[in-house]
This record gives sequence, C-alpha cells and structure tokens, in this order.
Amino acid sequence: NWFIFILLNTKNTIIWIRNTSNTSKTNLYKAFQDNGIDRNRIFFADRVDDYKEHLSRHYNADIFLDTFKFNGHSTSIDSLWLGLPVVTLLGKSLLSRVSASFLSTLQLDELIAHTVDQYEKLVIDLVENPSKLIKPYGVFESPVIFECKLMKVIELGGLPGSGNLILGEILAFHIKKGL
Repeated sequence: NWFIFILLNTKNTIIWIRNTSNTSKTNLYKAFQDNGIDRNRIFFADRVDDYKEHLSRHYNADIFLDTFKFNGHSTSIDSLWLGLPVVTLLGKSLLSRVSASFLSTLQLDELIAHTVDQYEKLVIDLVENPSKLIKPYGVFESPVIFECKLMKVIELGGLPGSGNLILGEILAFHIKKGL
C-alpha cells in the first residue's frame, strides 16, 4: 500500500516493477487501479540477461524504492554504485536490513526509514525536492555550486588516458552571497 500512497501523493511519477509473471502483472494492475492509480503510471520491466543492459536501465530512474520485508540485495548495490539513491525501511530480520547496511556504510543514513510513515514522507520529500538527492561533496568552497544528476557515462576509448564523457542534468545551482 505504501507505493499506492506515494503515487497518490506525487505528480509526474511512475512505478517501475520487475515483471515476474502475467498473473502478478494483472493482479498489480488491478490493485493500483482499484486505488485510483492510472494504469499508465505502472511500468513492468522484463528480466534481461545482459548485465550492462540491466545496469543501463538504472539511468532511467530517480529513486530506487526498496521493498520490505525482503530488501534488494544486488539490485540495491547496483543502484548505489550507479548513483541512484536507495530509500529503505529498516526491518528486524537480516533480509530486511541489507539495504540499510549498505546505506549506513556509505554514510547515507538519511535514506533509511524506521517506520512506514517515515518511508512514505521521505520518498515524497525527495520527489518534491530533487536537489536533495545530490550532495555536492568537496565543492563548498566554490562560489557557484551545481547539483547534477548523472545521466550517462560514455567511454571515449579503451586506451589509457582516453577518459570518459559524463553527461548530466543540472537540478539546481547555488551562488554564494555577495558574489
């Protein structure tokens, strides 16, 4: 029900769910529609065998909403590795504490909720204030700070020193007073 609450209380949002079977897809569509969620806000993704293709799909998301009582494990790590924030609800069992452990290790404790209400409010706040998703570490001495969302990394060649082209979207910018 928390995904329904979040969708009902946010605009321009969708939920993207792994497609496991036609039966679960039908049941989920019905559950969302019975609660007033337009079918066009629900997307199902089929499993892909290619790991790079799997990872590339993460760039189409803004927030990874962790599941409860069985947290994301490798999917949470993949998301965090790619810079996709993970919001989780801390549980009591090992299986419901995995993502919180990852976030705590990365000093991202603000993305760990302790109640369903806190989880819902945290996600809605991040949707309404996307600049909170980005922390521009190490640049606070700069007179102008850009907060960006990573969109894509393009390898410019496989040779040492050839580098990467990093494409991003500017979410916000901050100018020091007196500049």
